[in-house]
Amino acid sequence: MLSGSKKLYFSEVTIEMFLKEFLHKMKTFATEKKVDLELTSNSKIFINADKDLLCDIFTNLFDNSLKISVENRVGEETAFHIHLPTNMKNQPN
Repeated sequence: MLSGSKKLYFSEVTIEMFLKEFLHKMKTFATEKKVDLELTSNSKIFINADKDLLCDIFTNLFDNSLKISVENRVGEETAFHIHLPTNMKNQPN
């Protein structure tokens, strides 16, 4: 653990549910910025992760992509689309 870091609490997280919750939290902000949020998924992918840290990571990615897209916007609306495959095969290293 890095100095000054908070303790991590790992649990099983369903990616699809996490992203639905995340996009719901971002909806008001996205609407203000004229950004359409969309999640395409019917997968049941689980990961073992710290949900708060995962939320921080996605918030950072979302915020950075909004800054770039709004600054470089040509039309009136921007889309933030996340697509999860229905299944993922483990690939050898």
